Amino acid sequence: MNNLKEGEVDLTDLKKSASFKAASLLLQPLDVLFNRTNSIEHVGRTAIWRGQIEPASFASYLVRLIPDQSKLIPEYLNIWLNFPSTQLLIRRYATPGVHQVNINPTNLRKVLIPLPKEVSEQRRIVEIFGSINSTIAHTSSLIAKLKQMKAGLLHDLLTRGLDENGELRDAIGHPEQFKSSPLGQIPKDWYVLEVNQVSEDITYGLTVRPQYIPQGIPLVSTKECFDGWIDYENANKISEFDYRALRFRSIPKPGDVLFTKTGTVGRVATIKFGDPKSALSQNVALIKPKSDIIIPEFLELSLKSESIRRQTAVGITTLSIPDLQLAVIGKFLLPIPPKPEQSQIIIRINSHNSRIRKEEAYRDKLKLQKEGLMHDLLTGKVRVKDADKFTSASDTV
Repeated sequence: MNNLKEGEVDLTDLKKSASFKAASLLLQPLDVLFNRTNSIEHVGRTAIWRGQIEPASFASYLVRLIPDQSKLIPEYLNIWLNFPSTQLLIRRYATPGVHQVNINPTNLRKVLIPLPKEVSEQRRIVEIFGSINSTIAHTSSLIAKLKQMKAGLLHDLLTRGLDENGELRDAIGHPEQFKSSPLGQIPKDWYVLEVNQVSEDITYGLTVRPQYIPQGIPLVSTKECFDGWIDYENANKISEFDYRALRFRSIPKPGDVLFTKTGTVGRVATIKFGDPKSALSQNVALIKPKSDIIIPEFLELSLKSESIRRQTAVGITTLSIPDLQLAVIGKFLLPIPPKPEQSQIIIRINSHNSRIRKEEAYRDKLKLQKEGLMHDLLTGKVRVKDADKFTSASDTV
């Protein structure tokens, strides 16, 4: 596993060895590591070693860079090496191997660095990026926590529901409000129904691969389905002729729910009004919910539940790749509240989703600002010799 991520060393899943490593291979704090062998997308990754673990060594596919700190501080070198323009430049020196590309360390020495002469200017640039990186890391951590909270909230909403005051029901304080079911304790006025019972139809799309064309109708497969959204832009495209050859029942319509059944099993998304016309591959199940029983968005939420993940694990078959039969999906059990309560649950989850999207948009804005600053500061377009006259990173974000 490559532990070089976004300029830092990820300590997750570090390989450990009981064998002795030569002193020359032991890492020292502020060593800069360079990935010289990998795929073309990942070769050239760099990270700075902070000395978190001692002793520590480095793998043979890495190169250690030790700059002369009287001229170049390690943190600045690490930032510059991760500059997108630098990455493109470095990859020009990559030579193809059998399965990977390689960069000869001798060629790496030929790369010229546009460098502020004053180390103090380098250090100020490092401080600016450190501030932005800290804010990005904090925001990313908040997003991860919000997603964990959402998962817990979804579990509670799909097992306890909401009372007339919009509060989660209390199974311990008010056991009389609950009943036993094949899925455990659920509110008294809920039902447990199979997916078959809440659906007009369950089907899938094309079984024969059509000819792909540069521009046309998106063919949605497992790889284009994500939890809650569909990547139409990067889907393969088919012709209008092939689209019209589809069975009418397998053409996605607004309100239909998709469930990936082959490969990465269990991703769920709803076709929304305004989505482009599209077709489905046979790897995606198309579920048409009965509007008098279940709201499509609630069906989507239910199919993301821990209960469905357990039922999926039992029903999945694996030959060359994981697969679920439509008959198995149709037998999945769902807890079904009255439709007004379904609506309230959807509103509660959507509110949480809005908070997550807001934080994600803020994080993405910070990353764009960082990219712009990298270009300005690392090319000398903006100078920071006089640190007191430069706007602090906290003010720029």
